[in-house]
Amino acid sequence: MPGGRIGCPAVYLDMERNVLKRKWFILFNELKGRWPDLTQSDLDYIQADKNKLIETVRTRRHISEAEAARDVEEFLSSLVVRQSVA
Repeated sequence: MPGGRIGCPAVYLDMERNVLKRKWFILFNELKGRWPDLTQSDLDYIQADKNKLIETVRTRRHISEAEAARDVEEFLSSLVVRQSVA
C-alpha cells in the first residue's frame, strides 16, 4: 500500500486548493457586492492584503484613508461575525 500513501498528500493538497479557490470566489463576490467598482485587476493587486484593500477602496471611492480604513474594517468585521454564526 505504499502507492496509496504517496497519493494521499497530493489528494489533500488538491482538496486544499479547491477550498481556497471556492473561498476566494465567495470573497470576490462579497468584495464586489460591497464595492462594485473594484475591478479584477484591483483584486489581483490586493491579494488579501488589508492595506492594499484600503488603498484601493480609497482610490476608487475618492475618500480619505481614514474613511477607507473604517469601511474596510466594517466589512471585515461583518465577515467574521457571519462566519462565527454559520
